[in-house]
Amino acid sequence: RLWQIGLAGAVTCVSLLGWLRCGPLPAGFLDEGSHKSVRVTDRAGRLLYESLSEREARSAWLRAEDLPQPLVNATVAIEDHRFFDHAGLDHVAITRAVLVDLRAMKLKEGGSTLTQQAVKRLMARRRTVGGKVREMVVALRLEHRLSKLEILALYLNVAPYGNQYEGVQAASMGYFGCPVANLTPAQAAFLAGLPQRPSSLDPYRNLKGALARQREVLRRMRSLGLLDEEAYRRAKDERLVFRRGDRPLLAPHFVQRVLALRGDAPGDVRGILDLDLQREVQGVIASKQAGLDRHGAHSVAVAVMKSPTGAVLVK
Repeated sequence: RLWQIGLAGAVTCVSLLGWLRCGPLPAGFLDEGSHKSVRVTDRAGRLLYESLSEREARSAWLRAEDLPQPLVNATVAIEDHRFFDHAGLDHVAITRAVLVDLRAMKLKEGGSTLTQQAVKRLMARRRTVGGKVREMVVALRLEHRLSKLEILALYLNVAPYGNQYEGVQAASMGYFGCPVANLTPAQAAFLAGLPQRPSSLDPYRNLKGALARQREVLRRMRSLGLLDEEAYRRAKDERLVFRRGDRPLLAPHFVQRVLALRGDAPGDVRGILDLDLQREVQGVIASKQAGLDRHGAHSVAVAVMKSPTGAVLVK
């Protein structure tokens, strides 16, 4: 009978572990829709307008194969340097966090992995022990379904970067005017340092603090061997130039027409309008405005269409 009890216990444990690892994810957990902005571009891909996503943020979506190595290194270095070695939970970090919290007699350190942080952003949970346990279970299941790079891409797509940027692609375009593929190690380190404190590290209001955090990321990368000494010095000395990521509204009549046809579906919409030609026509109108005003023509509408297709190039 003892062996039967032992066998039943073993089967129960295996079943429980299988459920923890392979059980279902919350409904709609990996749905990208609510995280994407609607971006309307001209025929050459130049941005005409970007609306906010359902989560009130500017966002774009990266695939795992599009992640550049400097960004991977910077993010892993500062957030979870054992990311590629654990199965969703970092027992070393959890143990350290428990000891820190016990000494402080409050929740001071969480020990969350990048997988757990992605889960936290994707599901609403209460800051309770039960909520933390649920987060850990979902993190284990996510590791079973996705590769490490897919999980890292997921985190980078939903992480907050301040100034209504959700996801690193939108933040890269907003702060530096370039896609993540073109980031330098210095720029990648800057972005990797933002998600933990995106509001207080806003470079437009606290550039000193944001740069101090960037240097912390660079030092961490060097100490982990993810950045050699020469590359570290270059990155540390690089002067970061930030741009204002204001949301444009160019060719508003065209944009409104596209959005009316598109509806609420998120993602990029490449239109047939030619922005260069649009600006040229606007310049011609501006140069003739005084004469038009004298004749009472205070409003002007111009549409340029391509023959024989009827494609609207200017509106």
